[in-house]
Amino acid sequence: DAGSFTLVSTSAARFGRGTQCVTFTAASGGTLNLYGRIYIVALGIEVEEGGTLNLDPVCFLTDGGFNPDQKMERIVNRGTWNMPHGITFGGTGGGGKAVFHICQAAGTLNLGGSVNKASGWSEYEFIFEGGTINATDDAAFSSALQTVAMTNGANGTVSVASGKTLDLTAMTFSGTTSLEKTGPGTLRLANVPTS
Repeated sequence: DAGSFTLVSTSAARFGRGTQCVTFTAASGGTLNLYGRIYIVALGIEVEEGGTLNLDPVCFLTDGGFNPDQKMERIVNRGTWNMPHGITFGGTGGGGKAVFHICQAAGTLNLGGSVNKASGWSEYEFIFEGGTINATDDAAFSSALQTVAMTNGANGTVSVASGKTLDLTAMTFSGTTSLEKTGPGTLRLANVPTS
């Protein structure tokens, strides 16, 4: 049965298991709530259709040295992902250079602030494969993230609230992506293929 899990931390709560990757899944009807200062080690988060992830930490820290091609340390959304104040990712990559994979695959990412990266060895990639990015307030994806991209064949929608701006100038697009803009707000783009 789907349920709810909540972690609230005022210090750096360690979430994960070191060398063995642990995956938390927000299944249909389930909710995963992470608030505060979260430090993850070898953790994957999967949000299925009908599931919800509420992610509102002050800082989200990662550590590890996994093969980036395996994308074990990750957040993959196919349901509803709420980040009402945006997020700052950071971390040391103490076991080697960690690459944290963030994928908006389907469903909706509700974004109320910017996605930033603090200093440190860890790397972050944000991949927009599909679904909707819904900007409820001014937001941007920082160029400090190692990758911000729409992949080949991706079809996505961005919705921007009235009087707000979503800045995707750090995002790269392949020639076969399709991006639809809805809502009365402003969308900023760069790196768009001309052919």
